[in-house]
Amino acid sequence: MKLNIDYSQLDRYAARMREAAAGSAREMMKGLLAETADRVTGETKRNTPVATGALRAAWNAGGVGESGGYLKAAISNGMEYATHVERGHRTRNGKWVQGRHMLRNAMEAAQRGIQRDFDARLAKWAKEEGLAT
Repeated sequence: MKLNIDYSQLDRYAARMREAAAGSAREMMKGLLAETADRVTGETKRNTPVATGALRAAWNAGGVGESGGYLKAAISNGMEYATHVERGHRTRNGKWVQGRHMLRNAMEAAQRGIQRDFDARLAKWAKEEGLAT
């Protein structure tokens, strides 16, 4: 008695997985990172104290890039005093002014939700690619 197994479907599925992982999966991850950076920037702006509005307006999210096998996005503020407001600073008379931590708090909030966002995005992507039902 012989048992024959046709592996061709499994081979085709594996090939589709390799192809998807090489292209569209990376694009899906870039999109997720860009959306997360935009969300963090928005939250940071909402939490930035306003005197003239210049500090709040100066927050921006840079594009998504790759470096050393990692995807990265930068969030920056070009105002020279942004770091002092974020982290705190000492005044001329030696008194300490607490930082407002608007970027740190926004990053921490995003970190708590990123796994949930990734899982949802991955499920949607797999369905679109025909890799899941």
